[in-house]
Amino acid sequence: MNQNKITVRIPTCGEWDTLMNTVGEANELTHWKDMESWCLDEELNRPAGRMIRGGGSARFRNSSFSGGRDNYVGFRPVFETAAPDAAAPDGTLVSAATLYMDDEPVRVPQNPVEDGDILDYVPGAKLDFRPAIKDPAYQVQAIRVGNLLIADRVLLKNISWDDLEEQGFCHAPAESGEMQIKTPLGTIIVKKAVDSDHPGVYIDLRRPGCEVDVPLAMVEYARDETDTLDGEPHIISRIWGDIREESYSDRVIHEGIEEFFKTAAEEEN
Repeated sequence: MNQNKITVRIPTCGEWDTLMNTVGEANELTHWKDMESWCLDEELNRPAGRMIRGGGSARFRNSSFSGGRDNYVGFRPVFETAAPDAAAPDGTLVSAATLYMDDEPVRVPQNPVEDGDILDYVPGAKLDFRPAIKDPAYQVQAIRVGNLLIADRVLLKNISWDDLEEQGFCHAPAESGEMQIKTPLGTIIVKKAVDSDHPGVYIDLRRPGCEVDVPLAMVEYARDETDTLDGEPHIISRIWGDIREESYSDRVIHEGIEEFFKTAAEEEN
């Protein structure tokens, strides 16, 4: 791997599911059992909540307060590389890097569960990844999933999402981007939703000195809303009328989509 063309972050929920699809949910390959992994995704109704995956099952999905440090949630890195080995198929295990904490190499845990040998993060310590050293005990193994290499286990526990963000590991995927529109009341942030089951956009408001963006709206595709009578997929907007509240105040199911485009196509013809 070319270490000069790589960035490191935590996975999205969509990438987690793709990893599980790639390995057939095999715990012996991805070590999801009894240890949850931080993901990039925000919890919809909890601005300070972040999604965590694994632990109880391969597809288990939960959320936790972004500032919390727990021994059952940890850091599983994703390596974004510009030029993965084209000959290596998805599911290939690759020696990706060595993790350093305050310039000391971190031994890769051999029993990566809540009560195993995963090292605790030292609050305030600097984390960085460097080319893998010769000692296999310090070589982070990662599974190829498309253009990504996703670590096969959690490397540190008792580390918060906020700790990871401070280290620069909570940026959006390279292809997702982020649109910023500055206004007198703050910067409006438009971000691509990273849940593959609910593609759409988040619209938030950001101000300097505030640790969290506040939600304004979300527009998404959804096919699992339990109260829609027709059982069909929809485009849904959720609006936070009062941003002091964690839950959105209004939900709009956009109707007439098919009829509009059908009529427009007929008029053009």
